[in-house]
Amino acid sequence: MKTITEREGDGSLRLVHFGILNATTGDNINAPVCGSDTVLEIGYEAIEELRGKSVVFSVGFYDLIGRPLFLCRSDLEGTEYTDLQSRGTVYCRIRRWPLPPGRFRMNLHCEVNGIVADWVRDALTIDVAEGDFYGSGRLPSTGRGDLLIDHHWFVHRPHPAER
Repeated sequence: MKTITEREGDGSLRLVHFGILNATTGDNINAPVCGSDTVLEIGYEAIEELRGKSVVFSVGFYDLIGRPLFLCRSDLEGTEYTDLQSRGTVYCRIRRWPLPPGRFRMNLHCEVNGIVADWVRDALTIDVAEGDFYGSGRLPSTGRGDLLIDHHWFVHRPHPAER
């Protein structure tokens, strides 16, 4: 990541490392497995102290022709970092990896006090390995959707707690 030169942002913070981890073991993996808990690891370096500054990280996932699939952005789920050291690592856990087997593109992005610090478009291409997302041993046919969604079918009207 450090060697990527095509970046946008003011450079006050740079994304310098990206890794994918198995959420159960913490081991580095080459490819997330659909349906498995996965952790994204992002290393950063700032040119000045970050304490007291609001820092937001995000990772966007796209298909190979650039259509957006989903976004993991720290402030969307309530995490806004205000006490980071100038160098470190942040992690994003994705429960039940929602992409089917195949190849996908990623953008990495961060902001400091609402200003884009680093934005790396097409930072990485990742391959997703086949897994048992639904627990049925089956996945949708290729071309039947780019996201796997946890769902349940039933015949009876659901109790209010199940809605």
